[in-house]
Amino acid sequence: MKIALDYDKTFTADKALFSSFVRLVKSKGHEIRFVTFRKSNKPNLDIKSDARRLGIKIIFTDEKQKSPSTINQGWKPDIWVDDDPSKIPGSTGLSSISSI
Repeated sequence: MKIALDYDKTFTADKALFSSFVRLVKSKGHEIRFVTFRKSNKPNLDIKSDARRLGIKIIFTDEKQKSPSTINQGWKPDIWVDDDPSKIPGSTGLSSISSI
């Protein structure tokens, strides 16, 4: 299973809880990545530090809706964990994301 985890106001709302969640997800053999609305050309030291500590990747959407065109890196999330569902496309938008 592939899980997209938002960073700001989701992961940061309770870093201890979501860090435990990330470790559990990985221990069960699933894949989890931060998928953030942030711009990739900024320092982003906090998210990069947390991603490195947890051993997960980051997908930056550069302030665009989290959609096939902004996250298509050969990775299709099965589950989204996000405080702002309006940033996530509907199921029809997700169907066009290709898997590796």
